[in-house]
Amino acid sequence: MTMYLWLKLLAFGFAFLDTEVFVTGQSPTPSPTDAYLNASETTTLSPSGSAVISTTTIATTPSKPTCDEKYANITVDYLYNKETKLFTAKLNVNENVECGNNTCTNNEVHNLTECKNMSVSISHNSCTAPDKTLLLDVPPGVEKFQLH
Repeated sequence: MTMYLWLKLLAFGFAFLDTEVFVTGQSPTPSPTDAYLNASETTTLSPSGSAVISTTTIATTPSKPTCDEKYANITVDYLYNKETKLFTAKLNVNENVECGNNTCTNNEVHNLTECKNMSVSISHNSCTAPDKTLLLDVPPGVEKFQLH
């Protein structure tokens, strides 16, 4: 019962804590924006012989994403050549990318040996450093396994 009375008293006390009216006993002073709204000054513009208006336009170029962000979700298709017994990794991207440490033409990395891991550094002029490092996990050749 005592806790209930304290809570009621606390709620009643907060009702009277409007500091602008009850604590100071004065009406609130107008805020600076109200003072400007209530000003009674008048301004007139006098016409001049010539008016020069200066404008400056700043062209902002959109920042390029990093190549690591842009090519974060690259998928790779592995194509097997039965004659050479080597793989070609086809990178599924829209642009013709550059493979920094490997030779790639038309988004394909050629002459990959089965069951080898290789990293490829991918870059393009539409993105900035750091380059995307893509790990190629070359699968085993088709002679090495059979699906039943």
